[in-house]
Amino acid sequence: MYLSKRKARVILGLALLLIALLFNLQNMTPVRIRFLLFHFTVPRALLMTLSLMVGFIIGMVTSLKK
Repeated sequence: MYLSKRKARVILGLALLLIALLFNLQNMTPVRIRFLLFHFTVPRALLMTLSLMVGFIIGMVTSLKK
């Protein structure tokens, strides 16, 4: 059976979403963060996801054509 590019992208996207969901569910251990004078506790999955998003945004901003 032939899959169009659109269907293949949807299937790949859903697979990646499922993997991300499983990753987050398995990494809910609280982690204590100390930054300068601030102390807070967040789930490990949230910390890793936020770090990934910040890195992605920095990469996108620095790669923009001027």
